[in-house]
Amino acid sequence: MLVEGAIAGESAAEYAKKVDMPEIDEKQIEKLMEKALNPLKRKDGVKPAELKKRIQRMAHEKLGPVRKREGIEELIRFIEVVKEKELPKLYVSSKNRKYNKEWIETLELENVIQILELSAKSALMRTESRGVHYRLDRPYTDNNNWLKEIIIKKVNNKIDLTTRPVTVTKLPLPRGVIPYIEMMKKVMEAHSEIGGHH
Repeated sequence: MLVEGAIAGESAAEYAKKVDMPEIDEKQIEKLMEKALNPLKRKDGVKPAELKKRIQRMAHEKLGPVRKREGIEELIRFIEVVKEKELPKLYVSSKNRKYNKEWIETLELENVIQILELSAKSALMRTESRGVHYRLDRPYTDNNNWLKEIIIKKVNNKIDLTTRPVTVTKLPLPRGVIPYIEMMKKVMEAHSEIGGHH
C-alpha cells in the first residue's frame, strides 16, 4: 500500500487530465457535509483514538506480512462490525472546526477501514504466497494460477473483486508452483540481474 499509493495517485491524476469533470451533485455534497459534521454534534459515543488503536492492532495481528485464512476472515468480520456499529457513533471532545486533530482522525478512520477491508478481501482471494503476502496456509507461489492482478470495483455499493493477467515487459513469466522461499530467491536473483544492466 505504501508503494502503490503513490503510483495510484499519479495514475489518477493522469486519468483526470483526460476526462471531463462530472456535474456536481449538490445533494451528495450536503450528505457528505452532514456526515463530516456529525462527530462534532455528538456528545458521546466512540472515541476515534481508541477505535484507531483497536483497528491497528487487528490489522497488525491478522493482516501483517504473515497471515492465514482464519485470521483474514476474522479481520473482515471485525471490519463489518466497526462499519455498522462504531463508525456511525464516532464523536470528538473539542467541537472546534479549526486545528482539531481528533476530528481529522475521525474523518480519516472511514478511509482507513475501507482500505483495510479492500486489502483483507484481496488477501483472502489470493490463495498463494507472493511478495510481502505470505500465507501460512498457502506457503507456495502459484505461477500457474496466480500471475494475476486483483481488480477492485464498487458495484451497487458492494465490493466486487475480479482478476486480470499481469502485464510483463522485461522478464519472462515464471511457471509452476514453488515453495515461497524458493520463489523469493528467484525474484532477488532476477532483480540483481536487471540492476546490473543499469
